[in-house]
Amino acid sequence: MVPDLLNYGKSFLNPALKILVPLLFLWGTYYAYRAVRRYPGEISKLMWALLLVGVTGFLANLFRYLGDIITLWKWGESVGFLMFGLVNLYAAWYAAGPLVKFIQQMLRQTTPTGGDR
Repeated sequence: MVPDLLNYGKSFLNPALKILVPLLFLWGTYYAYRAVRRYPGEISKLMWALLLVGVTGFLANLFRYLGDIITLWKWGESVGFLMFGLVNLYAAWYAAGPLVKFIQQMLRQTTPTGGDR
């Protein structure tokens, strides 16, 4: 037996999460956009990938919500989350190079040089 808190039809969590999750994606997208504008170079490239992830996550969640209202749009939920997954793979692949270079650069700056280890 499922408690009322976890019951899809009775719980306040269902509508609350349908509002909260897209807002979190928008919030993350906003911060990624601010980082794109603020930091040049490799970090900017990484932030563009994360910005794309935020936009597709928001759209997928929007179709999830609209699919419950207009069942004709239920296909958008599946396509949206498929795109979200593909964009996540792209972002991880695209970000690996700049992220590794950034970490190597930071390590070079903080690692003491010389023979006094």
